[in-house]
Amino acid sequence: MEDRQLIISLKKGNREAFNLLFEKYSPKLHFFTLKSFQNKVDAEEIVQNTFLKIWETSYKIDENQHFTTYLITIAKHIIYDCLRHKLVERKYNQYILQSSDESYSIENDFVLKNLKEYLAISIGRLPTQQKEIILLKSKGYNNKEIAKQLKLSKRTVETHINRALKFLRSHLINKKEIFTIVIINILSRLLY
Repeated sequence: MEDRQLIISLKKGNREAFNLLFEKYSPKLHFFTLKSFQNKVDAEEIVQNTFLKIWETSYKIDENQHFTTYLITIAKHIIYDCLRHKLVERKYNQYILQSSDESYSIENDFVLKNLKEYLAISIGRLPTQQKEIILLKSKGYNNKEIAKQLKLSKRTVETHINRALKFLRSHLINKKEIFTIVIINILSRLLY
């Protein structure tokens, strides 16, 4: 079926015509949107939103003009809106980060310094091998490198890390220090 006939059927609410247009043009549109986003999830969302818009506004389509032109025009508007939204979101996040940095006080620095010292003392209480592994991990070594350096299996290293984290979590939570959860989250991210 020609595009013109499909568009005439689509304007009458024919879902089959819509499906045929989708099957024909969605791969091309997906390729087009990947140029803007280089992210498959965003590209697929743009394709879906574009065809949703086509379904909703099918009565506006001129069957005597190229469907691809109409399709690309709608996609460009959606891409533009999406990029603008991402820019606003990024600026908002930067503003929040800046605001939180500015409100960060000397008192918070002092509390954080004390918590780091407390964490260092807690790490010092770990069994020797766990302490070694945690210290190597904090220096940026991955589990495989630590295993090689300490002549252990990677699984053994992972077991020691889990045990060390369990000890540190319970030890820090039992003391009910301020920002304990923050330190635990930092530790977890650092170690994994």
